[in-house]
Amino acid sequence: MKKIILGILASTFSFAYMQSQCLAPLDAVSAITENPVEEINGVFKFDYKIKADVKFTTGGRTQQVEMDYYVNSADGSILFPSGFRGFFNVNFGSYQNSHGKIDGAIWLANGQMVTYFLDKKDGVKRAVTRQSRQSADGRFENDYMNMMRFFNSSSELAEHPEPMPAYIQWPTATEGYRGELIEAGTGIKNTVDIYFDTKPTPIKTSTVMVGFMVGVMKDAVYKNCNRLVVYNRVNIGGEDSGDSIQAELRIMIPSGITFDATDYKPMFVGGDAGTDYSVKMSGFQSRMFDLMAREETMKTRRKRCRTVECSSRITAELERIEKEMDQLNCEIAQSMGVADKLGECH
Repeated sequence: MKKIILGILASTFSFAYMQSQCLAPLDAVSAITENPVEEINGVFKFDYKIKADVKFTTGGRTQQVEMDYYVNSADGSILFPSGFRGFFNVNFGSYQNSHGKIDGAIWLANGQMVTYFLDKKDGVKRAVTRQSRQSADGRFENDYMNMMRFFNSSSELAEHPEPMPAYIQWPTATEGYRGELIEAGTGIKNTVDIYFDTKPTPIKTSTVMVGFMVGVMKDAVYKNCNRLVVYNRVNIGGEDSGDSIQAELRIMIPSGITFDATDYKPMFVGGDAGTDYSVKMSGFQSRMFDLMAREETMKTRRKRCRTVECSSRITAELERIEKEMDQLNCEIAQSMGVADKLGECH
């Protein structure tokens, strides 16, 4: 199905235009092979590394997340590495405890998340996931429709996007568009501002979008070519909610890496993850950073206390915050299917 769609797109514009203006035509394919979807204990390969800053604004508070991850340019799958500087430790404050250790997570081409986990109690490596009803082709078609909806609505709206934040210093000129997307699950229409690098990207892809919000996107409306997304801002929950997610690309560079999951025992849990998983994880991140901010504020206030009563009151509040963090960690673990491996979640 992907080849058919890309072939149709490629036939709508001239070869001469591609040669003169485009380094990565729509019908060009990635040199890397697609990662497995059904075989979650297979071997996964990735060919680019992305560094990005993502900001979540909810309830008037903004928290920033550093996201370093690897992508497969053939199918758009993503590897979130573990370790001290990995995704889990940086964003959730932990990647291991006495019960187990997360070795990494892969967002498959069908939108399904797989967490690779060492069960210390049993000494078994597990690949834990919630099975998704969506196929990789279904995800591709959904991304394609969203891409077309964004660019077509941009043409219809004919509105200038909000300027990129002044602190973003991209080395070359950018071009922005404002469009609309329908929020998955709710049907709410949200405004999206996307800025592209005007310098042609040489990165060839076999899927519509490579990267979380920023990275390489196929443009089948304006440029008929792959384009590098350097900034993306989407309102969430409707225009009046005041909530949004912003992503800023720092770098996207060739970087080959292999994650060998052949030693991991598959473990499937109920439910459907699909493309809503990223929204759920974004919510978890926002809540965690809100708790962390509250914790730091309380610790600062406690240092200024002049009485035992003041110190005791703030200590009690810190204990409540710690309990909320523990509960949130359990929710995160439950969403990944590993809650039974964390003793404090029983």
